[in-house]
Amino acid sequence: RKTKKGGGVGIFVRNDLSNEIELIDANESKIEFHDEVFENVLIKIPNAISVKNTKKHLIIAAVYRQPNNNQFDIFSRNLETLLKFTNKENYEAIIAGDFNLDLLKYENHLPTANYLDLMTEHKLLPRILRPTRIQKQSATLIDYIFTTENETVTLSGIIATEIAGNNGYTDHFPTFTVLR
Repeated sequence: RKTKKGGGVGIFVRNDLSNEIELIDANESKIEFHDEVFENVLIKIPNAISVKNTKKHLIIAAVYRQPNNNQFDIFSRNLETLLKFTNKENYEAIIAGDFNLDLLKYENHLPTANYLDLMTEHKLLPRILRPTRIQKQSATLIDYIFTTENETVTLSGIIATEIAGNNGYTDHFPTFTVLR
């Protein structure tokens, strides 16, 4: 982030995979980083997935959209660029993050409906289907993992625990997906 301290996105990689990982920069992907609107990081793991006896590169994208940010046009434009970048024949994609668009309200909130439509148009399905942020009298589904529908995803879920950090606890449950 250029405008303020804290927050942002990141991807953790196992040590034994770190030499194989390629960080995808904005020059290659054409995806812009917009503080608090579309913060993102992308990595590629070459030949990590076998689908129907074909090796594919795994693209993992972490995305963060600040809550109460109403710049949906910038968010949608960059998301579509991301989806077009990952929609290549030799790529499998995982798109995950805190999007601060409550999927439980897709029928009543047009930006959420547009977001979900865009993801499904690109054949990406949500792997997390229950609330990921629960507070007093409130439950929202704002942390997602989207993947294509194929045999590589074996399990996805929510870890119902609090995670401690240097500045206290997060109010989001961690999500995960396991690939074959």
